Amino acid sequence: MPVAVQAEKKEHPIAKKLGDFFVDVSKLIIGGVILAGLMKQDIDYLILSIVGGITVILFLSFGIWLINYANK
Repeated sequence: MPVAVQAEKKEHPIAKKLGDFFVDVSKLIIGGVILAGLMKQDIDYLILSIVGGITVILFLSFGIWLINYANK
């Protein structure tokens, strides 16, 4: 009778920490965009929002991908 072999779960602690770092950076970018929007500077708020939003999405998605990769 065949024996079921359970696949080993590889741990990637560096990928998890790096994923957490990218998620934290995306939160800091959100805060920076909000603070820059509140200050009375000569800033185009539409460009600020678009660039900030795209950057947050990229950092957050890469961080979540790394965390999922580390947990495989």
